[in-house]
Amino acid sequence: MLKVTEMLTKYNHDKTSGRKIKYIVIHWVGAASTAVNNGTYFQGGDKGASAHYFVNDTHIVKSVRERDIAWAVGSHGLLDQGSPYAKYGGILFGKCTNQNSISIEMCCKKNAKGKLYITEKTIKNTADLVQAIQKRLSIDDNHVIRHFDVNGKLCPYPYIEASKWKVLHAKLTGQHQKIKAKGNLIVRKSSLLTSKRIGLLTKGKSYEIVKTNKKKSRGQLADGGWITITEKYAEKL
Repeated sequence: MLKVTEMLTKYNHDKTSGRKIKYIVIHWVGAASTAVNNGTYFQGGDKGASAHYFVNDTHIVKSVRERDIAWAVGSHGLLDQGSPYAKYGGILFGKCTNQNSISIEMCCKKNAKGKLYITEKTIKNTADLVQAIQKRLSIDDNHVIRHFDVNGKLCPYPYIEASKWKVLHAKLTGQHQKIKAKGNLIVRKSSLLTSKRIGLLTKGKSYEIVKTNKKKSRGQLADGGWITITEKYAEKL
């Protein structure tokens, strides 16, 4: 894991002597920038918001101490109007709050067409940070969530669609695997081998696994179906 660079801000957070942290909330910055850029920006005065960490390809910057309350997820009524996803957001409003969460902002880059994206290196660095916090504070995978889940804001924007979030969530929490089917693999509705057959995967093609059963013998695909991923049936890539 990258060494954490402290660039603490004096603004837009509430100091505490300690608090119970239940959630890790994932955001994206929404503009092309670096972690250091953001650290400097939030040190520069009242911005009306804050986050604990900013992450990019080369840096993890701490802007607010974990024991202190960042202003990151508290606002209500931020459903992005006109989005087909808006009605699915905000399911954890009132449960996850600024007071019981740590917020991590992933920094963005811009491609030749001007589209913002998050690099795999930034995702890897964010995953290292997330898993370190989970281990230290005993936060389970179900409590690693999106800003979208708290108040409906389309953040992190590239991962609002459920299947894309499942893949990112698996990467952040260390569950993600990529496998190649050694034969045609039956897809079933649940992890049980007796559950309903819902599809068939093609031999020789690669697939992403976002969750496994306790025995690590069955894996869930991003669309929800389950396949057998033991060495006999699948090659880990």
